[in-house]
Amino acid sequence: MGDDLQAVTDVPERETVIVGDVLGALNRLDRVYAWRNNTGTAWISGRPVKFSEKGAADVLACVDGCFVAIECKTRKGRQSAAQKCWQQKIEAAGGLYVLARSADDVLAALRSELGIALAPRPSRVRVIHR
Repeated sequence: MGDDLQAVTDVPERETVIVGDVLGALNRLDRVYAWRNNTGTAWISGRPVKFSEKGAADVLACVDGCFVAIECKTRKGRQSAAQKCWQQKIEAAGGLYVLARSADDVLAALRSELGIALAPRPSRVRVIHR
């Protein structure tokens, strides 16, 4: 695999950094659509509006037709009870759930669990010769 698919091997101290690394690594791959899954509650016009489901994973993706949920944690981070429950629901439905401390963890899980070769996204740049 080329250097463009290598991820950071040190575990950052903030989950947001890991989420960014995971999204960066996934979005460089072909046949992958991944996005940040924001969760929580906001007050809009005096009413609470929930975003996603309690315990939902940080990153959701479709990888070669398979649903993948990725929960990002720091070295000391642990899953909450709600996150463990969400993991069980995803796995019971046939999806892949990855508890990741780095983008390398995600790429390794995709290779081993889905048995697919990960290829870089084809360049969409056209070279025009004059």
